Amino acid sequence: MKKKIFIGYLSFFFLISSTSSLLAKINNTIIAKVGSEIITILDVENEIKILLIINNESITQENINKTKKIAIKSLVQRLIKKNEIIKYKIDQYSEKDLFNYQVNIAKSLNINQEDLIEIFKNNGLKYSDFLESKKTELRWNTLIFSLYKNQIGINPLEIENELNLKLNNKIETKKYKLSEIEIKNKGENNKSILENIYKIIKNESFESAVKKFSVSTSALDSGNIGWFNESTLSPVLKNELSKLKKGQVSKPVNNSESITILKIQDIKIIQNQSPDLEKLKAQIIQEKKQAKLNFFSRSHFSTVENTLLIKFL
Repeated sequence: MKKKIFIGYLSFFFLISSTSSLLAKINNTIIAKVGSEIITILDVENEIKILLIINNESITQENINKTKKIAIKSLVQRLIKKNEIIKYKIDQYSEKDLFNYQVNIAKSLNINQEDLIEIFKNNGLKYSDFLESKKTELRWNTLIFSLYKNQIGINPLEIENELNLKLNNKIETKKYKLSEIEIKNKGENNKSILENIYKIIKNESFESAVKKFSVSTSALDSGNIGWFNESTLSPVLKNELSKLKKGQVSKPVNNSESITILKIQDIKIIQNQSPDLEKLKAQIIQEKKQAKLNFFSRSHFSTVENTLLIKFL
């Protein structure tokens, strides 16, 4: 049975006049500038609607308030990427990934794509604008690959070692479905921030803490970062996750630029059978290349963010 989804027009942190001219003026009010791009109140309103629609969340003042912060963060991050995409004149993106994204959104809501388009229309949203925002993310992926493709080579010896480890020392493979909270590494201020995060996790939920604190783009999907094979994780992460059960949250994992807290959403144990060696090797290579691309993506974004003028009005 299809889920009934109703997203009404939202009441925000401003008063809307009954006159259409004043409404238009309010909606066009600029609240931030990111490089050469702007963010208006209407942009924030639409972004909140979109986030509530695709996450199938009920319309309550609490959800609106929680989503407002992440909506603004989403818009800023997208415009940072858009500025860089324009700079490098990137037009190409994966049409297959765009199609799969639409299918997965509709599937998660237990509706078809036509129903999804209708929901957008009924709530005053242009579905084409929604797709364009996803195209920005996909063009960003194209940019990162074009810039760093020569740096994602994998040492053949590393592949062979991991392949042998899988074949000889493992009778089973463990996979984790993870969510994350990523914050900036602020040195002396980390302690109080982390205390607040774990307090929100305990008293509310991990997802609430994601929306309030996480600076990662994964915050747009409640912190979800997908499935990870245990063998592809760093020794530090592997050790930390091995101590946890499904539903539990990790201790902070530090690096020079950020601190990450992970939650195990699910665990799969896969019994190894006689593998297709070439297929297994290709999988290892792909996973390691993707891990490197993810690192370069975050690093490049951080560099651009620090050099681009971002001004809230």
